[in-house]
Amino acid sequence: MSMSLPGWVGDVFEARRREFVESPDDEGIFGPPIPRAGATEEDITRLRARFSQPLEEHYVEFLRHSDGMENFALGRPIYGSRDWLSGRAQAESEEFLRVQKTSSGWTSGSPTERRSSRSPWRRTGRRESS
Repeated sequence: MSMSLPGWVGDVFEARRREFVESPDDEGIFGPPIPRAGATEEDITRLRARFSQPLEEHYVEFLRHSDGMENFALGRPIYGSRDWLSGRAQAESEEFLRVQKTSSGWTSGSPTERRSSRSPWRRTGRRESS
């Protein structure tokens, strides 16, 4: 798909496309970045309603020009309104976290809780002696 994206959205896409061309994936695991057609104002309105809060204006601008992008980095997309509204973004994000937890031995607690439970520092800020 050939698409001319305006402004900073186009700059980001072109930079990522150049990275892909200059450093191809020799194993063929990851494809080139692929922008999508822009989101409709109705899709953006529905997305705002789904999250029950304002969206970052840069993200809204991105959505208007490209409603997400496949293979943005390491095969991972930038999710667009249709991804969030269909449940794809949430399902893939939860699966990614599940795999990360399994492969790292992370079974419970947040990363901050896990770090603090192993911390050699006391609340006083002094290091525990060995």
